[in-house]
Amino acid sequence: MKRRKIDFSEIPELSEEQLARMRRVGRPARGDRPRKLISIRLDQRVLAWVKAVASEKDRPYQALINHILEKEIRDQAFFDLAMERAIRSSLKIVLNSMFLLIQSFLLITESVIAPR
Repeated sequence: MKRRKIDFSEIPELSEEQLARMRRVGRPARGDRPRKLISIRLDQRVLAWVKAVASEKDRPYQALINHILEKEIRDQAFFDLAMERAIRSSLKIVLNSMFLLIQSFLLITESVIAPR
């Protein structure tokens, strides 16, 4: 079947009032952090698993994907924070030990150079 071109020439222009009354069509953004519509390619097995788990939990599979990613980000941020704290703690111990070694060295050097 051949497609015919539509003749729009007889359709009148929209008035300013009509344009002002127009509203967005589709799902409205909700909350303080509205979600962004994206398109991704997933392995069929991954998508099947996500949909099955989402179905068990009675929630949309896109919401489950968002939850999984959000949890991973939180876990990673917690891990990074824990690692940073551990490194800082270790660094304090090392610096304190170095300070004590330098103090001891200075005391020994002072007693050798200037005996009493």
